[in-house]
Amino acid sequence: MASKFRLLMTTDVKSEVWDYSLTLSRALLKHINAEILMISMGGNPTDSQRKQLEDLNIEFQFTDFSSDFSIDDKVNPDDSKIKTIFESSIKSFNPHIVHLNHGYPDFDFDKPCVFACHANILNKKLWNDSINRYSPLHKNLLNYKQIINKSLNNADIIIAPSRFFAENIVKTFNFTKGIKIIYNGIDYKPHSCLKESPTLVTFGNMSDNIKHINLLLNMAYRLPDNIKIKIIGDSQFDRKLPKNVEFLKNLSNFDLQEVYKNSSIYLALSNYESNGLSSMQAAYSGCAILANDIPACKELWGDCAYIFDRDDQNSLMRCINNLVENPNLLEITSRNCQAKALSVFNSKRMAYEYINLYKNILKKHQTMQVTNNPQNKDSCHCEA
Repeated sequence: MASKFRLLMTTDVKSEVWDYSLTLSRALLKHINAEILMISMGGNPTDSQRKQLEDLNIEFQFTDFSSDFSIDDKVNPDDSKIKTIFESSIKSFNPHIVHLNHGYPDFDFDKPCVFACHANILNKKLWNDSINRYSPLHKNLLNYKQIINKSLNNADIIIAPSRFFAENIVKTFNFTKGIKIIYNGIDYKPHSCLKESPTLVTFGNMSDNIKHINLLLNMAYRLPDNIKIKIIGDSQFDRKLPKNVEFLKNLSNFDLQEVYKNSSIYLALSNYESNGLSSMQAAYSGCAILANDIPACKELWGDCAYIFDRDDQNSLMRCINNLVENPNLLEITSRNCQAKALSVFNSKRMAYEYINLYKNILKKHQTMQVTNNPQNKDSCHCEA
């Protein structure tokens, strides 16, 4: 008799993997008969995160184990600790599939495995430090890179959130196996594209050159005072800011949605965009996407977004002024971005792609098991 589909997934409370894993889990439970065990790293969840778990029929196991990489921590210093947790969970829960969202140091478990790659494994500063033998993080980062390499090569299938991301996995890790592209989906309530005032919103910290926050701050003085700029992140050090600029940190999920809902333009400033989750959330909320001219943004948004010349401060200012001074252009751009987000970047589409992926992997694995052991006829439903 077919059993309920059991999925073991990793997440962490420190990164965007948290929202991705919860969104995917909710969507899966709507469409298949499943049990999900989530092993979460990085310590205890915040009050806001705990609130997200209400009415969510998922078993959680919170651990203090470091999720991949942090500046102040060693990188996975004790492999045996997480190995013990995994072995115990796999033995008691007996999942049909293990879905990793992080590198894992040991693949001794006899379960089909999906490795979904996220922004943390392509952090450019991280890999620059890994090859700099004078960096205090050099040894730990080399260890982490080995873990990612092992995870890539031992998983049954690798998932990337864009073609651009997949190409960079190949370059960074000299990876030769195939990579499946599954665009991220979100579960956001759409809001009106008509906004009362010109408010720009973006993500980033002043210390993160990849996010180009300094590009924006240097230009902000030249914008009219009525154009407000909200930066979701931490200024991290004292610097006199333009009057129209505000940093917002420690936002709850609800607070974040309110910021997007009351903003008119989302600035995708990064010169390296991994998965576009924040721009998707902004588009759902009725923001026009103004994006840096990089391959990832063009792949995700095509002709919907308004594009400024790559890393060009003057071009960015001209594009902002064009959108603010032309309400019809702003509305058309907002509606096009929202339509693209609703049709492509939704949780239902993402769930169906993963369901088909799980089903195919499971079928292949079960065929191999029956071939090796004809008495093994355990099966499960993974049908939408």
